[in-house]
Amino acid sequence: MTTLLQLTFAGLSMGAVYALISLGWTVLFQVARIYNLAQGAFVVVSAMTYISLTDDLGWPVPLAMAGSLAVCLVLGLVLYGVILNQRTARGEAGPIVMSLGSALVIAETLRYVWGVDARTAPAFLPTGTVRILGATTVPHALLLWAGTAVMFGAAWLMFHRTLLGKALRACSESATGARVVGIDPRRMRLAAFTIAALFGAVGGILLAPLIAVSPHEVLPLGIFGFIGAAVGRWRYLPAAAGSVSLGLITSYVGGYGATSWQNAVLYGSVIVALLTMRQRRPGHRPFPGVRDRIRRDPAPVAEAATEPAGS
Repeated sequence: MTTLLQLTFAGLSMGAVYALISLGWTVLFQVARIYNLAQGAFVVVSAMTYISLTDDLGWPVPLAMAGSLAVCLVLGLVLYGVILNQRTARGEAGPIVMSLGSALVIAETLRYVWGVDARTAPAFLPTGTVRILGATTVPHALLLWAGTAVMFGAAWLMFHRTLLGKALRACSESATGARVVGIDPRRMRLAAFTIAALFGAVGGILLAPLIAVSPHEVLPLGIFGFIGAAVGRWRYLPAAAGSVSLGLITSYVGGYGATSWQNAVLYGSVIVALLTMRQRRPGHRPFPGVRDRIRRDPAPVAEAATEPAGS
């Protein structure tokens, strides 16, 4: 029983990181309809920046966190310009190729700047262990779990209780319809990249004191986040549940079996899940209720349609 709990705690930690990455995947897919293979770069860049600022430069923890978030937000703006530029965003393959190339370039840049060795950040919480039902964990793991839950709660509030969230949801329904009611889809795609960068950056900061991070994890982390989002059918809470399940699967396989089988079992379980899951119905809405509210309140659409040209 103790071994099972120990493996569960380890799986929850990695699953929490996968969940934050999958949230970024889901936001970008819902709003921009793209697959960003560079999503894992936000986690690694944030973690490596935080490690450098705290360990190498001796910055205070709050200032280092702010610096890591700022670097990732800038990276999000850069990736938006690279992946969704006019020359490559017209087809479905263009953004995928650009995001893959961006992930590889970022990984090589990180290797050049920080080297190939994995590093961890200094702990800013007590370094003792916490015993739960006979198994042990560390305060930073509890912070990672709580932080992930808080970020998902903040995402729910944003998408359901703010004007920005409603605009993003409208774009996920129909970019053309959103444009008719005065919402700029281009700005919403930029906002989606910013949100994805923010969630990835938080994941990197929470992960850095807990698990060693290296540049070669840019693409694998992005793929694991994609798997979680795909298993969750590109919906936020199911994507989180799928990501946590992936973390638990890899932990159990590594603990009870062999670590060399972790990735094989992980990808195999995803194949089985995708083959057995019921396909989404045509016209299925990722955000139920948005289109219904538009139908009940057609005034903005009617006003935009009858507005004289050039007014």
